[in-house]
Amino acid sequence: MILFAKQPLGASVDNGTKREKVFISSDNRATFICPKCSRSRTEDVSKYLKTLGEIKVKIQCKCGNLFNAVIERRRFFRKKTDFSGVFTKESDGYTGTASILDLSKSGLRFRVSRREKLSVGDRLTIQFHLDDPARNLITKKIEIKTITGNNIGVQFLSEDQTDSSDKAIRFYLFGII
Repeated sequence: MILFAKQPLGASVDNGTKREKVFISSDNRATFICPKCSRSRTEDVSKYLKTLGEIKVKIQCKCGNLFNAVIERRRFFRKKTDFSGVFTKESDGYTGTASILDLSKSGLRFRVSRREKLSVGDRLTIQFHLDDPARNLITKKIEIKTITGNNIGVQFLSEDQTDSSDKAIRFYLFGII
């Protein structure tokens, strides 16, 4: 059984191990897996969601192993990438180039050289090739959710289990279709 240790959040276990990244489900629960014995336990983590910054916890497993974990607020795993792409703004046809920085099942982050014509809430179509062996072409309709400098965070407007772009993204991220 994995329990939250009684030591304060942010304290480090000095055993040279990396922090395990844990994702929160839609019902504010996270599953912790002991790196030593592979036991798992799912816990309600809603009380930690208002914590500013990185959510660090110390976990003690039933096997006695003590390990660090970081609770990731994102709903889905995000993979760092280095793709080039192009986008078109739906409202006025404005086009630009994008450097895709990371990709998840529900969205991506990209960098632009100029962003003066982009705003939160804008809807775009983005196209890029994955760096997988098939060099799959991805075409997705997106909405801008955040802008930080020249970095744009977007959410995919739809997910369709039968769509070729969605299938390619799932396989690229998780090895499943």
